[in-house]
Amino acid sequence: MACGTGGPCPARPIEVIVPWNVRGSTDTGARALAPALKNVLGGSINVVNRAGGSGVIGHMAIAKAVPDGYTLGAVTVEATMMHWTGLTSVTPADFEPLAALMINPAAVTVRANSPWQALQALLDEITAQPGEHSASGTAKGGIWDLVHIGMLDKAGILE
Repeated sequence: MACGTGGPCPARPIEVIVPWNVRGSTDTGARALAPALKNVLGGSINVVNRAGGSGVIGHMAIAKAVPDGYTLGAVTVEATMMHWTGLTSVTPADFEPLAALMINPAAVTVRANSPWQALQALLDEITAQPGEHSASGTAKGGIWDLVHIGMLDKAGILE
């Protein structure tokens, strides 16, 4: 039986490794891509989350996978930084890019009923009340942590 573009069906399921938790943007993108891959390749496409270690666990699983076509990975920008922080020896050279799936611009968001209607008002409050506010994003040292630190530095809030 032929599948997809006329080639044979995969002999076993294809695994797409996501190095982050379920419901994050990388996971959402991989899960949106899976049905399209199934339509083209046939067979089963399984998205597997391998979160932990600030993305190291999943990125290492992708880098160390047997290159037999049955493992794909959602490599994120953190793969360019992890070796610099000493978390792993994996570098971008350990991956073979196939396609760019998504681009996620940084954004600052607050609750709809928050007192801040502009970024400058929030930054002014952070300056006036040091240590009273918190923010969330990816793991410490990850891309969104660096964006957060860069924003506070540019605003003159960090010492």
